[in-house]
Amino acid sequence: IALMEMVYVLLCTLLLWVTLFIYVRFMIPKRRQLMKSYLDDREALTVLGDVEFKERNARVCRFADYAQVTYVHPRPDLIASRIKERHGMGLSFMVKKQVRTYHLYTRERVSILVLPDRPFSGQPQSDIQVDVSSFTDNR
Repeated sequence: IALMEMVYVLLCTLLLWVTLFIYVRFMIPKRRQLMKSYLDDREALTVLGDVEFKERNARVCRFADYAQVTYVHPRPDLIASRIKERHGMGLSFMVKKQVRTYHLYTRERVSILVLPDRPFSGQPQSDIQVDVSSFTDNR
């Protein structure tokens, strides 16, 4: 075996381990902190919205199910300034986004939790509770 091939294998292995370390050390705690901030009553705002789930046939290399969430933002002044700042567009108070879901059916008039400083952060409350319980039970 040539020395350069061993160096390439070593570098690739090192790159994978460093990537895994960064993900476990920084990304997972940040995600857990964000999910817990949704359940904190002082931080999250609750609005009513709809969750539309459409079954997709192609399930190759997909590890999660996604649904379309639609809700009216509780603080239109904040969302209007962000939209105008980013896109130069007018006011739009209806937010429509794709989120990860654990409930594989369409739901109407469900509680959507929104973080005030993040206008497009709406997540269904029941999905957040399932997500938080998944990483608190496994500890």
